[in-house]
Amino acid sequence: MSNMFPEYLDIPIFPLPNITFFPKTLLPLYVFELRYRRMTEDCLAGDRMLGVTLLKEGWQRDYFGGPPVCKTFGVGKII
Repeated sequence: MSNMFPEYLDIPIFPLPNITFFPKTLLPLYVFELRYRRMTEDCLAGDRMLGVTLLKEGWQRDYFGGPPVCKTFGVGKII
């Protein structure tokens, strides 16, 4: 049986402090920060794939830089 995704998947991630994105679910998002609005526009112009991951503890210290995120995340398609 073949895997649904390739071994390496290069997609943008949307890190959030308290959201877990589960398979076969919908996740309505209110995208208001400019950097994430631009990322969403890029996704819509491409294959519409997006990763949603949790921010790790301590994310507040570097929120506008590169906060620590979990390596395991849900992948979805913007509809």
